[in-house]
Amino acid sequence: MNTADQPASSREISHVKAKAELARLCDDPRFRGTDRTRSILRYLAQRRFEGNDDSVKAYSVAIDVLGRTSDFDPATDPIVRIEMSRLRLALSQYYEAFGDETDVSIALPKGHYVTVFTAMAEQPAGADDRENIEAPCLGDDVSVHTSPPAGDAVEQPSVPEHLALAHPASSGAPRQGGRHGWSVAVGIGLIVAVAALWQLFLPATITLKPTVLVTVTADDARMAGEASQTRDMLLTALTQFQTLIVASGSAPDHVFHTAMRSFPQNAYTIDLKYYYAGEKTPHVRWQVISARGGKLLASGSESIQRDDNSPLLARYDLVKILSRRFATSRGIINTIEANESPQDALGNACVLRAERELDAGRIHDLAASSACLIRTIAVDPANTDAIAALSRVTTAQAGGRPDKAVTERSVELARQAVTLTPLSDRAQIALMMVQFYGGRTEAAVNAGRRALELNPNNPEAAAKLAMVLFTSGGWDASVALAQDATHGIDVVPRDASLVLAMDAYRRGDWTSASALSEKINDGGFTTGMLRAASLGEMGSPQAADSLADLRSIIPDFESRYLEIMAARRYDPILAASFAQGLEKAGARIVPRNIASAF
Repeated sequence: MNTADQPASSREISHVKAKAELARLCDDPRFRGTDRTRSILRYLAQRRFEGNDDSVKAYSVAIDVLGRTSDFDPATDPIVRIEMSRLRLALSQYYEAFGDETDVSIALPKGHYVTVFTAMAEQPAGADDRENIEAPCLGDDVSVHTSPPAGDAVEQPSVPEHLALAHPASSGAPRQGGRHGWSVAVGIGLIVAVAALWQLFLPATITLKPTVLVTVTADDARMAGEASQTRDMLLTALTQFQTLIVASGSAPDHVFHTAMRSFPQNAYTIDLKYYYAGEKTPHVRWQVISARGGKLLASGSESIQRDDNSPLLARYDLVKILSRRFATSRGIINTIEANESPQDALGNACVLRAERELDAGRIHDLAASSACLIRTIAVDPANTDAIAALSRVTTAQAGGRPDKAVTERSVELARQAVTLTPLSDRAQIALMMVQFYGGRTEAAVNAGRRALELNPNNPEAAAKLAMVLFTSGGWDASVALAQDATHGIDVVPRDASLVLAMDAYRRGDWTSASALSEKINDGGFTTGMLRAASLGEMGSPQAADSLADLRSIIPDFESRYLEIMAARRYDPILAASFAQGLEKAGARIVPRNIASAF
């Protein structure tokens, strides 16, 4: 890119002002860039300051910043593309939320590795309209934070439509299975084709993600700045969940409310009242209101008291709880969306219902979700959320014991979701779960950690990673994640509850293990096994009834116990411990010479 190709506004920004903005941005804790993306940004800016107006190559970024070796090949290693996508998203979110605080913005045009310093009044060249979609119904002062873009149009190869579910581009994984793998691809392609024809003759409602507006007022005018900062932090956190479309802008609140009433999608207003109860304890009273009808849907209050008496850290904790309250799949707004959408609705409602069934362990209810997701993908082949959900549903329908064909299909779906949207925590969660049940524990843990890096407030990611770590023998780390996943939410993820119950059993606290397992109403094998084993260790007369319930779930589990536990990836020590409790409840585990667990 030559200087002549730059917009006039970018050429008018002096190096002094550009360097000042770069330093300010990188030092601002509200900027969600990682250390790695900050390093890339500084590197690209420095090349620009040195007079290198041409786009830097991916190879240079990989070698000079990311520490790759000289044999780095961007065609097989997508690390630069992924990190650039993450950096572009972080910049876009930051300037959308806090751009009114500066008169200079930094952008990275699509398809180029070059920084553009632009006066805020102008739009940088090459900006992708998908990242800042105009919402005419909201007025000129309102913009919408959408889900992260599907990928860089120039850098990301397209996926042939007829193989979209079978062969994700640049997955980085070799093809496996020969003719068998080919049959899986053809099978998925046929499913999509049938679903597309089904959609032609049996149309259904297409539901989109809900739009939310966040407003805040302070009880005391002296707290107005602090209240505004809390709102900005919440906007960033809500955007990270990618379950909502977050509206923001600089118009007065009454203008927002008027505009939202005419918004064509499901729209909600989150009204916050910020105040202090005590010297260093921030409180928020909140209401969720139907933006179009003005009906109060939910209300409550949150507060945080920290031992270190840090108001800033308390606000971070407060934002974490609020974002979970509003934006999780089982949160207030998405619960309303799932419950009030037509039963045959495709799109967002279909994804939400599938995630609820997965979290509740209702395997027998997943057939309808699978069909709904397939139809959704037929209508929208780039729907990352639906592809990720279908990946998990496909594995779950196998009862935690997928064969090679199911594993291959599920992993390819999850990889396609990651390829389409590298910054999607939902896609990484799907990849974590299908990798884990496919026997690739290390890869699963890495995907789970990436999901938490993308959205550290997501309790579902924390709970799923906790289960993967616990069943693999990583007790302490998994318990910490499970405990974190229980904070600030109305419905605790099932995996978090299971980890805490199993840990109580592992520590010999049979009473707590039994009590915790009773609160998990999924009717699944793991919960039933935990109840029976806990009661067996306690010598309770109720152990026989729990054992009978377990036999009703899997009649031959005693002869297949070790096979089942191995298929579900349970650590042998943990499996042996459960077997001891089950035998005390009256089970006849085969073989009987299981070693003592602890």
